[in-house]
Amino acid sequence: MRTIEVVPYNPQWPADYLDLSRNLKIKLWREIIGIEHFGSTSVPGLAAKPILDIILIIPDTENAFRNIKTALGKIGYSHEGDLGITGREAFKNRDKYVPYDMSGREWPEHYLYGCRNHATVLVDFLAFREYLRKHPKDVEEYSRVKMRATELYPHDINRYMVYKKECVENILQKTEPEKRMVRAYLETLDKSQ
Repeated sequence: MRTIEVVPYNPQWPADYLDLSRNLKIKLWREIIGIEHFGSTSVPGLAAKPILDIILIIPDTENAFRNIKTALGKIGYSHEGDLGITGREAFKNRDKYVPYDMSGREWPEHYLYGCRNHATVLVDFLAFREYLRKHPKDVEEYSRVKMRATELYPHDINRYMVYKKECVENILQKTEPEKRMVRAYLETLDKSQ
């Protein structure tokens, strides 16, 4: 049984993300229109599970998910479905060398997701990140809630998620300005295709 680990913010996480994102951009440039670091490891000062969350922004076209699944399969990822979150598709790396790049490099632990541009869940993920980056009091509160959740439910990810859900929802309710900013950014990605 795996123990849920939440640790203090690590300033190495952004550098790890940049390395991974550069590698993924080289391999996926035909299938994606953007790539973003999101989740707790993307917010300075926020306690987090030491696993990077990376989202691939794909065009809002009929074949986009089929194309990304094929491309990711070639570099060592398997498709996991939406895992209960509509509009987001999850991809699991088969081992610590994924994405495969012939270097034998061990990559940091990470979760990889794909979202169509403008998907509601994509806007929410990025707005949540942007809001927290500007509101240290909410970062402190969310860190406290996450640490308490791991104390109460160290081996139960579902209860861990339920415990922090109210805090997440309270923060999301404050993100309307960030949602407008994110939507404007996503519009620029459409124009870059």
